[in-house]
Amino acid sequence: MTHSLTALPTEILFQILLCVPPSSIPLLQQVCRKFNDLSQPLLWQQHCCTHFKYWKSEHDITAKYAQSAAEVDWKQIFQQRHLADIAISRDLEDILSSQTGRIKRSERIIAHGYDAKDTLLRHLNVHDDAEDVLARRYEYYSDAVLGGVHRAKAIEEWVKLREGQPVSLERALAAFDQFVLHDWEGDLDEVSRIYGDLVQPLVTRV
Repeated sequence: MTHSLTALPTEILFQILLCVPPSSIPLLQQVCRKFNDLSQPLLWQQHCCTHFKYWKSEHDITAKYAQSAAEVDWKQIFQQRHLADIAISRDLEDILSSQTGRIKRSERIIAHGYDAKDTLLRHLNVHDDAEDVLARRYEYYSDAVLGGVHRAKAIEEWVKLREGQPVSLERALAAFDQFVLHDWEGDLDEVSRIYGDLVQPLVTRV
């Protein structure tokens, strides 16, 4: 009895693609034409959600997730983040391997904003047996580069305040936390929501 991928239900094929590394999807689609019939926008939306937790505000990612998957070019968004991940990783490796140009490379990474945080955390959480584990975790990655990403975001909020732009009290306070966040999970939006949840019962009583 001959078995074929094409005999599998669409739902199972979709789950298979979710387990395949995104870079291998085009090859798999060439092997089995039925893979091309799957919902491509939904597939790449899921990969964006699975591979990247932190997004800089320019992506307006929360609004995009609220839309129908077909209304957003999720494949392009994933490709942009993937290319950014490669560039950030390359700069991080160069920081470790050479003492020259470290400030410039760090500034390039910080310019990515929260798009850099997933990559930085992945490099920070290397196995204890890694040859350069101490340098990755402490010397340049956590304190200098990831800390720079957080501080840049805090300063961005305070500049808005100085210019008279609307900034909620929760966000203004959350900006202070960015200076001590280091390699912990979370971002400005998440900390702001925590403050909002703490304040809400008090507001309700008033």
